[in-house]
Amino acid sequence: MANDNSLFTFLAGAVIGAAVAVLANTEKGKEVADSLNEKAYDLGDKAKAKVNDIAEQAKNKGGELADAARDAISKGLDSLEDKVNARKDRSETPDEEPAAEA
Repeated sequence: MANDNSLFTFLAGAVIGAAVAVLANTEKGKEVADSLNEKAYDLGDKAKAKVNDIAEQAKNKGGELADAARDAISKGLDSLEDKVNARKDRSETPDEEPAAEA
């Protein structure tokens, strides 16, 4: 089974190598190679643009999430401060008047 895969891989490589050699050594082959090269650069440029676009979107989303987190933390701290102050006010104010001495 492993020999079948090795033989197939060898034959596929030989065919691809022969095709590349023919394309590279003929005038029409050079045109095809130049065209493929140009298309490869175009695809590379498109890929770079897409990656930059995705990176910009991620940066913007990260900024939005950071702002939302800061707002939530600020609101939580304000709420906690209000609760602490309310408890502090209750402890400073007696609940009942002391009984008058007779």
